[in-house]
Parts: sequence; structure tokens; C-alpha cells
Amino acid sequence: LILILSALAGASDELNARAVTLGPGFQSIELRNQMDRFLDSTGAMDIEEVLAGAVFTGGEESVLSTGLTRGNQWLRFSVTNATGMADPVYLEIYYPLLDHVSLFRLNPDGTYSRSDTGDMLPFTSREVEHRNFIFPLRIPEGDTREFLLRISSRGPLQVPARIRSAEEMLQKDRLTQFAQGLYFGIMLAMILYNLFLYVSAQYAGYLYYVFYILGLSIFQLIYHGYFFGALFPSWPVFVNESIVLAIAFMLFWGIQFSRKFLNTGRYDRALDIPLLLLQAAAVIGGGLTFFIPYTMALNLSVLSSVLFVFVIYVAALRRLYRGYRPARFFLLAWTTLLLAILVLALKQYGLIEYNFFTNYALQIGSAMEVILLSVALGDRIKSIEMEKKKAQAFAYDSLKKAHRIKDEFLYNTSQELREPLEGMVGMAEGLLDLASRSSDRPERIHEIHDGLSVLAATGSIVSGLVNDILDFYRIKNSEIYLNRSTISAASVASVALDLCSPWAEARGIELRMEIPDDVFAVYADEVRLRQILLNLLNNGIKFTQAGHVAIRARNVDQFVEFTIEDTGSGISPDALEDIFFIFEKPELAAGRKNGKGLGLTITRKLIELHGGLIRAESSRDGTRMIFTLPRSQVTGVIPAAPSLLYSLPTPGIPTEDMGEGPVILLADGDTIHLKAQERRLIQAGFRVLAAGNYRALVEHLESGRADLLIVDLYLSGKNGYEICREVREGFSLHELPVIIVGRGRSKAELETAMNSGANDFISRPVDRTELLSRVQMLLDLKDSILERERLLSIEKELDVARSIMERLLPGELTLPAGFVGSVLYLPAGTIGGDIYDFHNNHCFNLLIADVTGHGVPAALYASMVKIAHSVAVGQENKSPAQILASIHETIRDHLGEHFVTAGYLRIDPRKKKLQYSRAGHLPLLVLRRSENRILELNPSGRLLGLVDDLHLEVEELSLKSGDRILAFTDGIFETVTEESVHLGDRELKELILATAGTGQHQAIGHIVRRLAELSQLPNQIEDDRTMILIDVE
Repeated sequence: LILILSALAGASDELNARAVTLGPGFQSIELRNQMDRFLDSTGAMDIEEVLAGAVFTGGEESVLSTGLTRGNQWLRFSVTNATGMADPVYLEIYYPLLDHVSLFRLNPDGTYSRSDTGDMLPFTSREVEHRNFIFPLRIPEGDTREFLLRISSRGPLQVPARIRSAEEMLQKDRLTQFAQGLYFGIMLAMILYNLFLYVSAQYAGYLYYVFYILGLSIFQLIYHGYFFGALFPSWPVFVNESIVLAIAFMLFWGIQFSRKFLNTGRYDRALDIPLLLLQAAAVIGGGLTFFIPYTMALNLSVLSSVLFVFVIYVAALRRLYRGYRPARFFLLAWTTLLLAILVLALKQYGLIEYNFFTNYALQIGSAMEVILLSVALGDRIKSIEMEKKKAQAFAYDSLKKAHRIKDEFLYNTSQELREPLEGMVGMAEGLLDLASRSSDRPERIHEIHDGLSVLAATGSIVSGLVNDILDFYRIKNSEIYLNRSTISAASVASVALDLCSPWAEARGIELRMEIPDDVFAVYADEVRLRQILLNLLNNGIKFTQAGHVAIRARNVDQFVEFTIEDTGSGISPDALEDIFFIFEKPELAAGRKNGKGLGLTITRKLIELHGGLIRAESSRDGTRMIFTLPRSQVTGVIPAAPSLLYSLPTPGIPTEDMGEGPVILLADGDTIHLKAQERRLIQAGFRVLAAGNYRALVEHLESGRADLLIVDLYLSGKNGYEICREVREGFSLHELPVIIVGRGRSKAELETAMNSGANDFISRPVDRTELLSRVQMLLDLKDSILERERLLSIEKELDVARSIMERLLPGELTLPAGFVGSVLYLPAGTIGGDIYDFHNNHCFNLLIADVTGHGVPAALYASMVKIAHSVAVGQENKSPAQILASIHETIRDHLGEHFVTAGYLRIDPRKKKLQYSRAGHLPLLVLRRSENRILELNPSGRLLGLVDDLHLEVEELSLKSGDRILAFTDGIFETVTEESVHLGDRELKELILATAGTGQHQAIGHIVRRLAELSQLPNQIEDDRTMILIDVE
């Protein structure tokens, strides 16, 4: 006590000199440099030791901010009450993240009182339950009192302090609460708004953004003291550590959102990797919060946040530089947050002063950021919509290109087939002619022999071409399997050279084989290797005018490298990579001809199936085709797939040579049981893939060849229930049925199997009849479901076509005054290919046409015809022939293999003139009832879409009152009886004459009834029936 009194007596003058004076009308005063400071770095000194021996110094900065500080920070100040009142005032430290805060009130008699608080103590320990630390100070009027503060914290140490009156504190606190409510209201609105957008648009970026805003809001609640006081007042340690968790949560989802928004995984891998590392650091830092020192965790979190903003800023700049439009708003948003985080970090480490702006910088910046990022997300969705439209346009162009490529391929293949087929036909005709000459047949035996040889050779060429096409599609559909064995490279090459030698000798080309004895044997399919060599040798012979073609081989590591060299004209360097890809045949060097492109494509595929590679080298002296195959190390029959991942057979159980039945994937760790069930299934006509463990099962599943899976419940590596659940992630119940083989017959096992996605469950011992019947039942059910899906797809297609045709056909036939018309339209089945259209202006124009085919294609082509007619008829002064020619010019490049027959008539009502032109269509009939005879207008003209020159003509006829005009399609003639008898032209005209005295509807009804009687199939129509009747009044 004596020491305390002495210390107070010695320092009284100095304290009074630095005393804070509260004058009349006092409201609030900031404690800036009025507080003396002393740092106890050991943290062990008590109040008596500090008062007795501590040396306090004056502070230069306005707010004490020392960053991360060890020990206790002591602050000393005095307050003089000159307000004229004795009401209490309040000391407020408005930084709520201090661990321990103790206030010592020193009395004139040498005693003191102590109040302890801090965010490491329960919230109820505070004298005033407020988010900040508030201490009431009771100072008699006119008196001066001295106070000491002891503060320690594991985090940044900042002591912004002020003394306030009760009225000022209440008024300003209300304003602060309003501002904070506005901020958190904005955050909540942004969360709900973006959550709604996520539900509506199903864009994952919105959901990531919601989590990011949530993390940011939780951090702000903790940082400003609301989290502790309102939610967890009795959990100080948890709240203290949770700020690191909040930073980690915010950082994780902020990175996830930014990666999604900027699409760095696709467009900027160089910055995506650091973002992933920061994301991992956030997860690790958050998970270790309660296990590592708080200071270390906080430093890691702050450092990660700064690095995160920096990397995101750079990524956004790079994306904006590369033309990514939404990055503008994103960059602006992160600029505001970057500045806010930098201000917060500098303040936390004491590098800048504590003031209102630095204290609320993160809230100001984050509010601006979330609003700008919401704008950026909207711009991103708009950008995605634009990208979708571009992708759709690209897909449409690709589809057109694929269609063109298909047509070119069919044309080239037809050309390749036509020449040898014509040669075969010509040679066969010559042989038949020779055979018919019995007198000189013996003398011509050599000619017949030579002719048969040529015929056989030509047939081999055609057969080889067909086999190439079949091989290409087998490879494309993963239906090629390699029967591998150990093969001598020299022996296969020798056979290939022998097969090519006749053609080479005929062309004067020397064949060479240069394969040393030390070349390894290869592990390959002998037949396919011979096919590879023959393709390359035949190419070399074909494109070599003189010189030689040679086969060489050498050892290269674990491979054998083959080289086929010719002395032809070579290939241009730009074309070397493309010659192995179908539809991309390059311009070859002079003297070479473009082929069908299949041989080298198949060769490349077969080599890749073996696990090798092929390349081409060329110069003016010739071409070298170089490919590799693996050297022999193992034997066995190994099925191959284009992915080069082979399904290895179970050790000790060879894969059977597969037939044509469904493929059953059988998985069982018991080799004996596996072999027994495999034999049962093969004998029943199924193809079997055997797997003795989980790894082999996965390899077979990845090949995609299985139609049904039978798996043992206790398979080595994973149980049957787990396997079934994995299968259901990639296959539906009918796409790959699963039967689990168990050991018991309990209800629990059955229910677990069904819940795991199995189709059936059987128990050992497995009865052969039961197994086969259940397998067949599931396969039949699978086929029926697939067939039903196919029928539903066809029905949808027909609905589309039906809708198109309903819109194409006119609703009512409108004729000029003095003319009356009726229409018969009966499509074959659901959708027809017939179409009619009219245009009634000064003259009445009628188009009647028949498009080949039915369904959606026919409906689409019919719509093209209607559009082309609408364009053509709008052009003045065109004759019917010119209108048909205009329609032809519009549609001919879009019909493909289809064509259109069309008739076009024009009636001038004032002159009563009829004009008719036709393009491969039926004649126009005019019933002249006044003379009881039928007139026929039959101008010449060719089909639309087949040839360029249609040779269209126009015929005219003067109409008389009572004339009946009949236009129809060929469906009227194609009614066939069971004796294959058509309704002929003569009988149709007789029907027309017989109905001359009836109305139009009666005449049409009579003709329809006659057609039904003739066909004897009244509910079936072979082709669309369209007939238009026009009567002249």
C-alpha cells in the first residue's frame, strides 16, 4: 500500500497534466494520445508491480494498434469531471476481438477496484452486456480519478477507446445498429435472390455464391461482436476460434465460385492449380483450428485470403484480356474487396491507423462486392446463353458437314465398286458369249480360263472393299477382337510379300524383305497383322511407278518397328498427318490418286488396338510407313477396344470364343463355380465374359459389352451389394440387369439386394434351369423396354411430322367467282408426303405435289416446297413452268436422295383460260360435261430435284361452263388388289364420266368407295391420295 501511495504521489503531477477533462455539455471524447503505455512482455506482472516499478510512456499514434503482441499491454489515463454533474460516464473499447480486458479503478486512498471481461470470458461477465467492452466510470463532480487497463490477446491487439455519456451512447448505438442491420439485410437479400436464381436456372455458380455470401456474413457477425452476444454467449472459446473457421469457409466457397465463374479449369490451368492449393489450405486450416495455436491459424487464414484475392484478381485480368466479357463486373467487384481486405490486413497488423473507415472497410467493400458480383452473374448467364446459341449454330453446321461427308463417302464407295462390278459384268457376258459358241469352244479354252481368272481377281477386289467397310464399322462399334499369339515378324512379312508379288510383277516393281534374325517375335493377331502389311504394301505398289517396295523391321525397346518403304512420288509434308484419317484425304504428291480412304484408316485403328503407333515419312524419293507393335511377352486371347484398355481374362479361366448370343458378364471369386456357370451359359447359346475379381469386373464393365451381369455376393475386392450400387450410377435397371448370387434365402438378403439396385437374387447351389430361365426373362424384359422406348421415339417423330403437315395444308380452298372446288386428302398411315397450295390474286394458281417418303423427312421437304412456292408466286408475270423452275432452283440442293413430282395450274377467271405445267406429275384431266368427254393436258417436264434442265412446257385450254377440272397424285392409281391389279387410267376416266351429273362431294365419295372395293383392304392405303375438283359454273 505504501508503494502504491508513493507511486501515485510521484506521478500525480504528470497524470493530472495528461488528464481527460469532461466539460459542461459533455457527450463523447476519443482517448487518443491521452493514455500512457507500458508493455509487460512476460505477462507476469500484477497491478502492484506495475504501479511500483513500471515506466509508462506517452503514445504518439491516435489509437493503440500493435498487431500481434505477446504479453500484457498496460494503459494509464485519468479523467476529470468538470461537467457540473455526478452522472456516470462510460468507457467503451470498440474492438470486440480482445481476449482479456481488465479495468483497474484507482481510489485516492490507495485502494482499487477491478473489472475483468474479454471474448475469452462468458458474455454475462461484462458489466454492460454489449458487443463492445463498456465500463461505467463514476467520478464525483470536480474530482479527478485515475484508471489502468490491462489488455492481452492472441490476435491483433488494437485498443480504440472513448468515453461517452449515456445519452450519446444510446443515440449513436441506435444509428450503428441501423447501419449494421442495413448491411446484413443486403447480405440476406443477396442470399435469397441468388438462391432463387439457382433454383430457377440450375447454374451451380449461384449456389457457390450463396455459400460465399453466407461465410462472409458470418465473418462480419463475429468480427463486429454480434455472433458472441446474440448466438453463443456462453461459448467464448468456440466463438474465439470460429473466426478462423469463418474465414476458411468463406475462402473455400469464394474460390469455388470464382473457379466456376471464370472457368479457370478449362481456360487458365496455370492459375487454377494455385486456386486449388489455396482451397486445400482453407480446408486444412479450418480443420486444424482447434489443434494448432490460434495465432498460427489466424496468420494462415489472413495470408490465404490475401493470396486468394491476388490470384483471383490476376485470373480475372487474364480472362478479360482474352475477351471474356463477364470478367468486367467480376474484376470491379474484386477490386473493391481487394482494397477492403488490404485495409483490414494493414489495420490488423498495426501498419495503418484505426479509424471509422479502416474499422468498417470490409463491410463497405463486401457490400459493394456482393452487389457487383450479382450483376456479374447475370452477365455470365447472358454470356452462357450466347455461347449456347453459338454452340447450336456450330452443331447445325457440323450436322450439315457430316451429312455432306456421308454423301461423299457413299459416292466415293459407289465409284470404287462400280468400276470392278462393270468389269465383272462385261467379263461374264464375254464368257457367256464364248460358251454359246459350241463349235470353237476347245480352241478358246485359254480365253475362258483367263476371263475366269480376271473375274475372280475382280471379285476379290470387290470383296476386299466390302470387308474394309465392314471392318471400319466393326472397329468403330468396338466389335473387333484380337486373337493374339507369339508371331515371327519375318514369317508374316514373307506371306504378305507372296500375296502381293503377282501385282508387283505385273507393274515391274521389285519386292524386298530386310528383317534380321535377331528381331523379336511380336505379340499380335496374325490375321490382322497380315492385313496391316497387305494394306501398306498394296498402297506402296499402287503409287510406285518404278523401283521397289521393301519391308524392314528392327527392335526398339519393348516394341518391334516395321517400315514399309516405296520409291514412289512421295506425299506432301502437309498431308502426312491426315492420310490416316477417313474423310480427310489430303492432296497427295503428283502421280497419286485419291482413294476411298478406308485402307489407311483401318490400318491405323488395328495398330492402335495392338498398342502400337503409326506415322508416315515422305520425300521426293518415296514414302516410308513406320509402325510399332509390342514384342512377345505373354500369350492368350485378348479382346481389344479402341480405348486400348483390354479386358484381361481371369487367370486360369480362358475367355471363350464368343458366338452371336447376348453377352453375360459373370463375376465370381470361386474359380470352380465360375467355370461351371460359364459352361452352362455358353451351352445355352450365350456369350460370356468371366471376371474372377473386382478389378477384372470393372475392366469388363468399362468395355460396355455386357447385356446382363451375374455377380457373386462375396466377390474378391468388393461385395455384390456395393458393386450393384456402383453399376446403378452408370446403368439403369433395364440397361444392365443385375443378378446377385448369395448364400441364403432370407428376406433381409433379398430386400438388401433390391434396395441396392439388383433385378433378381438367387442362392447357391444354383439350379441350371432356374439360372437360365431368370437370365432369359431379364433379357426379354430388357428387349421389350428398349423396343417400347424405340416406339415412343417413333411416335414423337410422327407427332412432329403431323404438326408440320397440319400447318402446311390450306384450311379451305378459296376460288374466284364462278368457280367451286373440293379437296380429297387421305395420307398413307399417319403422315403423308402429298402437299397442295394455292394463291388467289388476279388469277387462281394451284400447286399439287408429291414428295417421296413419309414421316418427318417427307414433312420437312414438303414445307420446303411450300416456302419455295410462296416465294416464287410472289414474283409477278411468271408462267406455271417458270414457277416450277423457281421452286426447283430453291430446293434442289436440299433434297438429297429425295425428289418431288409437281403439277401447276393457273385459271384466268376473266378470260376463262386454263394453263397447266407439270414436273414429272400426272396429267390434268378436264371433264367437259357439255360434250360428255374428258380432255387431258399432258405437257412434258422432268422431276424436281434430280436434273438441272427440267424441259418444262405449258399447255392451255379455254374453259366452258360446266367443265370439271381434276388434279390428283399417283396414290389414286396405286390402289392394288390381292392379285396386284392397279386402278388404271381407263377405269378412273370411266368413274369420272359416271359421276359427271353429281356434285363434287358425291363424285369424290364414289371414287373413294370404288378404291376401297378394289383394294379389298379398306383400312390400309398404299400411298397418299390427294384429288382436287374445280367446277366452272
